[in-house]
Amino acid sequence: MNAKVSNIDNKASGEKPVKLSPSRLKSAEFVRNTYVARTEDDFNIDDITDPSYWSHVSSKFKAGDHIEVISADGSKYAELFVVSSGPSHAKVIVISDVQLAQKGDTEESGSDNPDYVVKWGGVNDKFRVIYVPDNKVISSGHETKIDAAKWASDYVTEINK
Repeated sequence: MNAKVSNIDNKASGEKPVKLSPSRLKSAEFVRNTYVARTEDDFNIDDITDPSYWSHVSSKFKAGDHIEVISADGSKYAELFVVSSGPSHAKVIVISDVQLAQKGDTEESGSDNPDYVVKWGGVNDKFRVIYVPDNKVISSGHETKIDAAKWASDYVTEINK
């Protein structure tokens, strides 16, 4: 087999460089699908690359599709490439795996006041502030742990005036 190594080699030998035919260039949305998978909790990369992990949704995929995996609390992101899929599996490879928040940024933690704790409450509640003595949620829907902790700090300052 006599493969051409690169266009540089072609130019050196006097041959014209290989060019991509216009019919071979397509808009990505016509060629592949991109899916977003929100996990219930933090995910392990080994779990989401196991072909059986996708068994309940694998019929939606075809080779070349992309899957963006985002943890429920927004702390992790991975992009996967579908190599193949069948009725009960999808073989994927990892394109990227990114930790978006530092360890502990999305876990339960106290604010400045030990009577209040900031805790991830899921996709709907997001970060919420809990009054520990009653175990009652007093605020929810904060996009980040820092936002919820600031709200708790401002709240404590306001009620102590």
